[in-house]
Amino acid sequence: MGYLGSQPATNFETVKKDRYTSITGTGITLSHSVSSVQDIIVWVNSVKQDYTSYSVNGTALTLGGSLVSSDITEVAYISRTFQSVNPSDGSVGSSQVAASIITGQTALGATPADTDELLVSDAGTLKRVDYSYLKVNNTPFFNLYKTASQTVNDATTTKIDIDTALYDADGFLDSTNKRVLVPSGKGGTYLISYTVRADVATEQGNNFSAHLRLNGSTTVHIDYKYLDGGIEQMTFGGSLVLTLAAADYLEIRVMLDRSDTNTTNIGTGRSNTQISGFKLIT
Repeated sequence: MGYLGSQPATNFETVKKDRYTSITGTGITLSHSVSSVQDIIVWVNSVKQDYTSYSVNGTALTLGGSLVSSDITEVAYISRTFQSVNPSDGSVGSSQVAASIITGQTALGATPADTDELLVSDAGTLKRVDYSYLKVNNTPFFNLYKTASQTVNDATTTKIDIDTALYDADGFLDSTNKRVLVPSGKGGTYLISYTVRADVATEQGNNFSAHLRLNGSTTVHIDYKYLDGGIEQMTFGGSLVLTLAAADYLEIRVMLDRSDTNTTNIGTGRSNTQISGFKLIT
């Protein structure tokens, strides 16, 4: 059939009704709060009461006369809904919902904490996800360098001892073997940079090379120079992108072929001999 105005939602609604017995006096405690005497209809012993004869205050109903224990009082809540009804599309706004739900009514105003949650759609299903899973940064990172004195023998490949950390929150420094060791759970693609300073002789015909080795045997970078005299100090090294797994290790090794077969000192301090890296966002 047709309707004047909006069509009712799904079904007509059932009026809620309470029944009270064995009550004496003028007061009844209602099961639901009301704001006006016209929100309810009251019967005493099947006789409808005029709404001017009683008063309401929340759940307190005060009758115009006293009840005896044999009286039966019935109350119908004519303005109260007791059936779930779907609101019409687009009719619910921020004023109809509690501020405790995610509405955008309250601005965060700061960087979210790792445990702050956001809503994402997973193939159409809304799910909560911690901010820690979504944020991106260039971590982990490290900067390790050499502090102990070390000399390099002529015509010998020598591992450079890396013994001190400037930045190493995740524990990349292998202090036992004096090298870089990738911690558990920290594998990924890294930008690696290293430098070695050598106190080379001034004689013509010295060859010097610095190598970055992966897991002891694979040379992933080499910087080679032929020294043509007149140089006392020289810095070697380079940068590269390298994919590393947990337990992989990096070592700096040097090789000097001197014309006089003397030893060479390796510079110390983070501005001279060091290795650094940070994980790339991929």
